[in-house]
Amino acid sequence: MSLDQKYKYYEEAYAESPALVPQLSKALVELEPLIFCAEFCTEGGLSYDDIDLWARMRSMTVIKGIEYPPKARRRR
Repeated sequence: MSLDQKYKYYEEAYAESPALVPQLSKALVELEPLIFCAEFCTEGGLSYDDIDLWARMRSMTVIKGIEYPPKARRRR
């Protein structure tokens, strides 16, 4: 795939941001009760789930306008 094609896909996805950011904020509200505590996402302590969730949450920090509930905010 050419670089121009990749940029085109990026621009198309970026144009959808105004509709997708509220959906993401809503999904984070739904995630909130599933997060066990500030340190771990599961009751069993540190696990692969924590690493996976942290990476996903960290990647969202570049998106403007996301509303994070308290536990999700601590996970990013």
